Amino acid sequence: MNVALLCLSWVLAELGLGAAAADVQSWWHWPWSLFAGFRKEDLQEVFEEACPKPAGPVEERHADALEVLLAEERCPFVAAFFSSSSPLSQSAKLALTEQRLASSFPALRYIRVETEQMSIRTFLQWDINYLPTYVLFWPSNSSSPWQRWQSGRHANPYDYGDVSAWIAQATGLVPQNSSHLSAGPVPVRGLSRSSPLGFGWALVVIAVLHRLLNRTPLARDASKCLFEAQAGSEGSGTDPWRLAMANGALSALLHVLGLVLVILDFLIWILTLGPVWMLQKTLAGVPEFARPVRKAKINGSGPGSDVWQATQAADDGKLLTSPHPEEGVFTVFQMLDRSFKRYATSKAQGIRPLLSWKKEEGYRFPAKVFGPTQWRTYAEMGKLCKEFGAGLRALGLEPQPEGDFDSMTGKFKILMYEDTCADWQICAYGALTQNLVVATCYATLGTDAVVHAVNEGAVTALVCNRKAAEGLVKMASEMPSLEVIIYLDNLCTPDECKHRLTAAGSVKLLSLQDVLDLGKANLVEPSPPKPESVAVLMYTSGSTGTPKGVVLRHSQLVAFVGSCYIQFGALIYEGGEMFIGYLPLAHILAVAAELYFYSTGNCVGYADAKSLLAGPERCYPLGGLQEFKPTLMAGVPKVWETIKKGAEVKVEKSGPVVSFLFKLAMKVKKVAVRQNRYTPLFDLLVFKKFKSMLGGSMKFTLSGGGAISGEVQEWVRAAFSCPLVQGYGLTETCGGATIQSPLDPSIGAVGTPLASIEVTLHSEPELSDSSGKPYLCTDEDHFGDPCRGRGEVWIKGLSVGSGYYKLPDKTAEDFDKDGWFHTGDIGLITPAGQVKIIDRKKNLVKLKGGEYVALEMINVTYNNADIINADAGGVCCFASHEIDRPVLLAQCKRKELLELAAKNGVTGKDGEELCRDPKVMAAVKAALDVVAKAGKLPSLMQATAVMPVLEPWTPDNGCLTATSKLVPKTVYKVHEKDLDILKPMAMKG
Repeated sequence: MNVALLCLSWVLAELGLGAAAADVQSWWHWPWSLFAGFRKEDLQEVFEEACPKPAGPVEERHADALEVLLAEERCPFVAAFFSSSSPLSQSAKLALTEQRLASSFPALRYIRVETEQMSIRTFLQWDINYLPTYVLFWPSNSSSPWQRWQSGRHANPYDYGDVSAWIAQATGLVPQNSSHLSAGPVPVRGLSRSSPLGFGWALVVIAVLHRLLNRTPLARDASKCLFEAQAGSEGSGTDPWRLAMANGALSALLHVLGLVLVILDFLIWILTLGPVWMLQKTLAGVPEFARPVRKAKINGSGPGSDVWQATQAADDGKLLTSPHPEEGVFTVFQMLDRSFKRYATSKAQGIRPLLSWKKEEGYRFPAKVFGPTQWRTYAEMGKLCKEFGAGLRALGLEPQPEGDFDSMTGKFKILMYEDTCADWQICAYGALTQNLVVATCYATLGTDAVVHAVNEGAVTALVCNRKAAEGLVKMASEMPSLEVIIYLDNLCTPDECKHRLTAAGSVKLLSLQDVLDLGKANLVEPSPPKPESVAVLMYTSGSTGTPKGVVLRHSQLVAFVGSCYIQFGALIYEGGEMFIGYLPLAHILAVAAELYFYSTGNCVGYADAKSLLAGPERCYPLGGLQEFKPTLMAGVPKVWETIKKGAEVKVEKSGPVVSFLFKLAMKVKKVAVRQNRYTPLFDLLVFKKFKSMLGGSMKFTLSGGGAISGEVQEWVRAAFSCPLVQGYGLTETCGGATIQSPLDPSIGAVGTPLASIEVTLHSEPELSDSSGKPYLCTDEDHFGDPCRGRGEVWIKGLSVGSGYYKLPDKTAEDFDKDGWFHTGDIGLITPAGQVKIIDRKKNLVKLKGGEYVALEMINVTYNNADIINADAGGVCCFASHEIDRPVLLAQCKRKELLELAAKNGVTGKDGEELCRDPKVMAAVKAALDVVAKAGKLPSLMQATAVMPVLEPWTPDNGCLTATSKLVPKTVYKVHEKDLDILKPMAMKG
């Protein structure tokens, strides 16, 4: 018996039913504990978040919590059974009076049954799938006030007939034949005992299996079926009870299948020595990646802050300078030249030539049609780079001089204004062979940004796409330093490339092949840069204002690459990996990632965001992921959020069976990942297909460029059966400062310091969290979780940039005299040395009451809502000292918003009229409230009002940067009238 209980307890825990698993050993005393409508985890969550202390007597808090749970339909049968281990006190039960709940839930009727041995069958016959009934059971005892209240009505709590009669009285449902009360299942509304499944026992099976997965949408649908059928079939002759039974039977079959799959998966895991593997992983633990090495006196007269270094740097007593210091590799040129020679015959770049565009009926945009992939070896890549560099020299460019970079003059800068492609790197790396400086500009930005970058840097050569070349030639008069424009044929069809572009005037217009031919005819030896030479002038995306040019030197980029060797060495091998390049190379994350892969002799296959997957409006015959089968993929949070939402929508459209199995598999897989287990059966049946979406060879994925929600991170890890790690860094730190190890299973951390830098926290006594506690380097906990300090993240080391181009005041502000770069991000360090970013200093806004709220945390949480359109910018939170609570501007999906409006009686409206309708605003807020509670967003940070938005935020209207980051100031300005509506709603009283 004990073994059986242990196995059953494990199954329940596997399914996330912790409360039922905890009570399993008392089932013979409390036969209904299996059907607990509210899980302890849910109760605890609501007590802490929805009903924070002090909110009145404990019984009122508990009653409030149950109201929240009912409102969110966390109990699909709207029924609760309480055993002796129930977290609710007797006083809380007393607080759940019919009058109290009836005011919030007028559609419900209430039954109170006081019994210690209540027949499950009795409850099932009357309440299964009957939504308008709320049933509350608890054990009887002599001190129960309800026993006295029911005196005379309920003389024998064990009497089947008496209890049934009382239920019938409360619900108004009358059995067809009262003589059956003690003889067996009671037929109801025309369903006799001779029904094929045996009505009573079929309901028992349905209820048991329904309860095991009562959080799935399918279960909620089944539990609502009867109520909806009753409302929709009046006068139609359709028997709503039979409809409910059919839906319930389908649910029962699916749950039987689900239980069988869970048990089989567990057995296969045991047979494949899974417990041994799990034990090894558990005992090994997470390796130490960082530790404090000294104190930094950066807090004035206050205590010093711990300085954290990567374990290897701490052991060596110095920061890492290069991946190959023993070979004298200290510049990007030396690092790439090493790869060109060492991996000469290996594949380096994968290029898919565009053959044509395919416009399909019913779709707005055409799809790309690619030809067979063409490969360049490292030797071929090196040859092209040297020829391009020589071609630039022939065009009059010269190696950069020595001295102060801000005051240097001469023809030594080339600006890249092109989308990501293999030839982008040929041009950039070619320029570095001649000690030129590569400046970057996002191809999604307009020509005004190009003019600004060219003029600020006195740029001599500009690289762009063929389609942009003629327009830039016309603006040449606005860029006096510009002498040559070089165009690439990236994503141009053979027909588009047939004609040669020419330009009149002082600016030369040449194709890439023209420059290569010129270099081949005038070949010169490389001009090797020095470690302190500037390699890249990389402009930031401009989320906080005008883009700033960050000065990055050769030694800094090489040190960063060297630290990646340490961080990923356990999974990334020389010459055997594939990286998919699709992120904009004007972003430091893409530049740094590709540089690391080229330094290790691995392949980079090129695609773009719209051609990662095949299909209408994307590409044919294969998507980039299926074609290149990458082993590593990097993406910003928006990429992973889009993948998650897209997959979930596709699953939902596949029908209830597929939806049920996927959600079951996802639930089991998430639990397994946390426990260092694998799920062999579900990996084969479900997740193998998801893994194939990414090519089938993915070792791990990386998220950078912003905060990713824990929900998305956990989902991607489970769905694609590979780690999704977070990285944290800025353009000013060569893209990376901390990166989570693929061996680290934690959620929400952005990793430990890289071996080339060190991290500390600067106390911010004037800033405080939502509880009013200031951020100090001496803090030992963060909302109950242990930590080793909180404050602004400061970074120092060999891969930290050299400041901002021609912005001495801003450089002095962010880079102090001791070499610390002030990130502007508020973070904490865990006891294991992991950094967690809480928010940005500029995103910490003080409310009218003096409390601080973290805008970034609020945005990330609400962006998980299904109704939110992340592609159009997602959610933008507004808070200020003039209001008591934050409000939201929320980009909504049009279809979902119209459906939500119709459900709330709002039809015939669109645009601003629809969005500003009070009923629509309230409905959207209600949908987002559920996400806020699920994400455990503190009540202080939960929005009091929401304004839906349908007009997208884009880089063109200034609401997003080129990397799709929000520009809040612009959003606020565009929606000034909307904020005027929201602000009064955020005021108390």
